[in-house]
Amino acid sequence: MPSITQRTDWYGTAKSDAINGSDGNNILYENAGNDVLTAGGGDGVSVLIGGDGRDWLVAGSQSDTFRYTAESDSYYDSTGGHNDLIVGFDPAHDMLDLTTLGLDGIGFGYGRKVDRVYNEVLDRTYLRSYDHDYIPGVDLKYFQVALQGDYRTTLTDDNFWNLEARDRFDDSLTGTDEGQETLFGDLGRAVLHRCHGGLRWVPLHGPRDQGVGT
Repeated sequence: MPSITQRTDWYGTAKSDAINGSDGNNILYENAGNDVLTAGGGDGVSVLIGGDGRDWLVAGSQSDTFRYTAESDSYYDSTGGHNDLIVGFDPAHDMLDLTTLGLDGIGFGYGRKVDRVYNEVLDRTYLRSYDHDYIPGVDLKYFQVALQGDYRTTLTDDNFWNLEARDRFDDSLTGTDEGQETLFGDLGRAVLHRCHGGLRWVPLHGPRDQGVGT
């Protein structure tokens, strides 16, 4: 995340909270409860990280990233939707980071892509994944998040952090200078090279994975 001012981290509690970011750089973490997170203004950037509960995430005047790391953060199952609502998302500069879930673009809900489903009555666009391993007797949670408004034509792959993944062997992964991506090292000894883009590296399997800035 580029930084031009000091970063402030905000943390929700187990209760329902309302957290407003500052004018600088912010990371806002949800916890349990039904929370309202509002990104800051000014010249900084904000990252809003989804957590448990049915939350509202409100974009600010900055370039904001909305990040999800587990299906249980925002989902639907056999009982209906239990998803967060993102308000004020601007496709011109806001981003979705679903890379920890293995999702990085728009498609038909399969193969690392999310489907776009518009509800005209609620004026909401739902982003859904249909991929999940079948587990007998388990009510599966499928990822779903809602955006207030009609984003069927304005939301594109450019609004998603890119996922670059490798297999269980020793890898060397290098980010690009074009936009934002996440590099995942799986089993084996992985070297993740950071370029000038807005990249974050995720060493999944401990100290054998290395992040290298370039």
